[in-house]
Amino acid sequence: MDNIISIGIALAAVLWLAVRRHSVSPLLFPTLYFIYFSGGPAMVYYSGGEIYVGTVTEYIPAVLRGFAIALAGWAAADFLFTILRLNQTETSALARSQRALPQWRSWTFNLALVALAAYGAIVGVRVMIGTGLIFNKDVAISVAGSFHYTYMLWASLVLCWTLSGWRSGRGVRALILIAWVVFLFYCLVTGERDFILIAYVLSVHLFLWRGRRRTAFLLALGGILAIFLGSAIFAGRSGKAFTLESVLNQGSTLFVDTFVYRLVDSGESHPVDTWISALVHQYPTVYGPLSQWFSAEFLGTQSRGGAYGFSMTAEGYLNGGYVGIFVLYFILGFVQLWAFNRAWRSASWLALSVSIMYLSIYSIRGELYALVSACFQAVVVAIIFRLGRGRIATVDDDATLLDKGSSLTPGREEGRHG
Repeated sequence: MDNIISIGIALAAVLWLAVRRHSVSPLLFPTLYFIYFSGGPAMVYYSGGEIYVGTVTEYIPAVLRGFAIALAGWAAADFLFTILRLNQTETSALARSQRALPQWRSWTFNLALVALAAYGAIVGVRVMIGTGLIFNKDVAISVAGSFHYTYMLWASLVLCWTLSGWRSGRGVRALILIAWVVFLFYCLVTGERDFILIAYVLSVHLFLWRGRRRTAFLLALGGILAIFLGSAIFAGRSGKAFTLESVLNQGSTLFVDTFVYRLVDSGESHPVDTWISALVHQYPTVYGPLSQWFSAEFLGTQSRGGAYGFSMTAEGYLNGGYVGIFVLYFILGFVQLWAFNRAWRSASWLALSVSIMYLSIYSIRGELYALVSACFQAVVVAIIFRLGRGRIATVDDDATLLDKGSSLTPGREEGRHG
């Protein structure tokens, strides 16, 4: 019965995000990603398949309830936006028209593309030679060096500006394509899958930004293809068979959450107030990063490796049970909508919206501290690119953001929105 209620709540959230007034919600696609990575292993378990060793199976119904509450938090954030008409920029005539991408130039952006492409090519070739084309992620990352994850984050944040810089001229478009090819090459030789999520989030913005409901089907189809591609990469780097069960068994959040739920309910010592620590950019004093704390608790040792990652829903439960999950996901959803509804204003807002959605989806299997830290770095990237900008076109100062056939601008129809 518990599972039926959880499924009902999740379906209600999805239906609201998919068919709400005016247009498909931007949160629909993070929601589908969440369902896949969080619910996939549960589907495998209830169909009799194998899931992560160490999953506390008696807590699966309770964890599924937490997942449903998280989705309810996202739907509630979207509902608040709708009833308060905070999404009026998204649902205006501008959003329903054929918009062009902003015209924007920045020499610091161009320099970043060159630097990241050069680094990725050099290190990628070194990894390919050092591993002898043996597809092993651990070996590849050790060859890549300690800067690997820093490069992955900053390259991702720069590539989130793809749409913003696309109309900067042929030379810049060539640099963007080269940077993408090099990043794809680097991800493949190191066994990373980040490029799939970045490309998908960019696609969400490109299509939804134009206000076309029918593109939701194409985005859903693209998401399915992305899932199979990501699963194939995982199978290749781990040496496991590529089956439907392996496709559904990609997410580790079910495993993490069941362990954390049991630990909290048993009254054992655990981190609290990690949200405050994240906002002041400090790890919890005693426990350190939650991924490392979890690994140490699960392995029963003082090991501080964070190989298992963590879970945003588990962090919500640590801080306030089911209420904590709802509040955390409500805030995450509100921030994503807030950024998306400003994406049309300038190239910077468009890139920040892409970055925030990408990082929010990525953090589903992470923790709030890492999300806040990455968002701070995304803002730093935006500042650096703005310092080197030429002219940034916005709706108010450049009519090319609208199709020539459109006669409405938000400045005339709705007034300026700060």
